[in-house]
Amino acid sequence: MNRLKNSFFVCLLFVVVFFISCNDAAKPSFYSLKIGKIEVIALQDASVEMNSGLVKNGDPAVVKKFMPDGKLPASVNVFLVKTGVHKILVDAGIGNGNAGKGMLIESLKLCGLNPEDIDIIFITHAHFDHVGGLVKDGKPVFTKAKLLFSKPEMATFSDEALRKLPAEVKGFYETANAAMKIYGKEVNTFKVGDTIAEGVKSFDISGHTPGHAGLMIESEGQKCLLFGDLLHISDLQFSNPDYSLVYDTDGVKAARTRNRILDMAASEKIHVAGVHITFPGMGSVVKSGNGYSFLPVK
Repeated sequence: MNRLKNSFFVCLLFVVVFFISCNDAAKPSFYSLKIGKIEVIALQDASVEMNSGLVKNGDPAVVKKFMPDGKLPASVNVFLVKTGVHKILVDAGIGNGNAGKGMLIESLKLCGLNPEDIDIIFITHAHFDHVGGLVKDGKPVFTKAKLLFSKPEMATFSDEALRKLPAEVKGFYETANAAMKIYGKEVNTFKVGDTIAEGVKSFDISGHTPGHAGLMIESEGQKCLLFGDLLHISDLQFSNPDYSLVYDTDGVKAARTRNRILDMAASEKIHVAGVHITFPGMGSVVKSGNGYSFLPVK
């Protein structure tokens, strides 16, 4: 069993590094969407490609239909929630390390903000492409922000958790572990369902990781769910929500969660925003055949 687990993690590390291949042609950008009185801004961090080899349980013929060249464009999006009182950053992108060249700060500046303007950073989960922008040269980038992880997610990158991982996999989680230590007392935990700010509540989307969490934004009768890595290969997984990827911690649970969230978004006409949906990654969901379709904002 340990041998199988180690092989899985080696495969996991390989495919993650493979899919985060940044497109140097991408430029900093932002897109604003009003949800009642709350503003949700998509920030361009990176343009990437998703590879068909990431799909764990899909019908090869169906995958080929959606990905004839074996790849599809995607993004690393970061979202900013402006409540009027708080400026909440949702994830922090890939940063400027080995993973790629993140443009979060440049995109943030385009909408008139600097890192010190952010007072809360909500991390959907601890994978490196969501926490890489937290630290630069061993120092916190967001000097006036408190950092929020869900309680189950904190356990995935603790010192004890890292000690149990194969050496070749530790780099995948070390970024979050280092950030936790650098931010120190500014690191806090939340429980699913906790209110983060007025009109902003944490939401359970576990499956991709044990503590994967999103944010439900609600104001004046409108809703928007920021759902992190609910899916990665948009066209394929919206149409085939049972398909999971090799680095979903629990592929079965991830598929169950995906089906539940997409059904809710379509039935209740909730806006959605995803990290790896092509920028700006915001839109709505409608039922289509046995799956769903994504209608991007215009």
